[in-house]
Amino acid sequence: MVVGNGGGESDRSVSWPREALDVSEFTYTEAPEPHAVRRRTILAAHPSIRDLYGYDRFSIPPMLAAVALQLALAAWVSSWPQTGTSMVAAGLLALFVGSVLHHHSSMFIHEASHDNCAPTPAENRFWAMIANASQGLPAAMTFRKYHMRHHGHLGVVGVDADLPAAWEVASLPRTRFSKGLWVFFLFGFWVARGWERRTPLNRHEVINLIWILAVDALILATMGPVGLAWLLLSGLIGHSFHPVAAHFIHEHYVFEEGQETYSYYGVLNWVTYNVGYHVEHHDFPSVPGSRLPELHARIPQYYTPLVSHRSWTAVLVDFVVSTRMDWTRRIVRGHRLGGDTPYPATLREQALLTTLETVTPA
Repeated sequence: MVVGNGGGESDRSVSWPREALDVSEFTYTEAPEPHAVRRRTILAAHPSIRDLYGYDRFSIPPMLAAVALQLALAAWVSSWPQTGTSMVAAGLLALFVGSVLHHHSSMFIHEASHDNCAPTPAENRFWAMIANASQGLPAAMTFRKYHMRHHGHLGVVGVDADLPAAWEVASLPRTRFSKGLWVFFLFGFWVARGWERRTPLNRHEVINLIWILAVDALILATMGPVGLAWLLLSGLIGHSFHPVAAHFIHEHYVFEEGQETYSYYGVLNWVTYNVGYHVEHHDFPSVPGSRLPELHARIPQYYTPLVSHRSWTAVLVDFVVSTRMDWTRRIVRGHRLGGDTPYPATLREQALLTTLETVTPA
């Protein structure tokens, strides 16, 4: 079991495209990412945390229900008469229901990318592609590849696909209006970043592409373009300005100086496989989402002192309205540093760990 990345294939042989990102726009550090440091500290004091590692098959039935309901709703919408009223109703249905179902499937794909849903990587890839069936675009295997980069190279310029691209930083004005548009089209920015930082397709991505093309062809044959368009609209909403998508901002944008990762402890964790427990997740990516609340409860002294969020809606509003927040509020590093390298005590997380090193082992 790969504890560091929490599943997925090794990317050591991959050559990533160079990226001319001006690190002076960000908070630059020569420190290693904090999660490997904290993981070692916690396991030294509480080795029983390893009991939470593994997979959770009970994550699969909710995903299957979400995919089935999403496809059923697409079929229902496709049967409506094409009037202005029905278009408004379809949009509202996508906003309040379809977007949440679509994002739920995406969060299952996230879980499966860490091999947290089934015993083997092959089974996790299979179930991830099933979850991808109601989304219209082939995303499961590509997400798995780039997400492993994110965990293994957090904040590394040119490697971490979660970082804003150089053209975003250089071209977009940092006004409330432009930040609102950025949030509205966040899904498009994600796709554009992925394309710019792309690496050659692997065989799993090719299989995923063929699978989704076949599913989309079946959707078009049975529901017509309206059904497929509604699925895509649900995805656009559910990965941009919707509260369930706010975790893309809350996770690593700097709301408190010196803290790189944040958790969210609100009710929307119920429909996102507890992705809000993000500090805990990066510390222990091999712990399934269903067990992250227990992880937090066992060792709260490592997490409650950190800044966290209680509302994803508030995260979106704060990001757009606050003059201190924009897409450059990230901690970046120029290269991956060894986990044994000490990092500056000025960072909040290191200061916290220093106070906890004498905790009695569990």
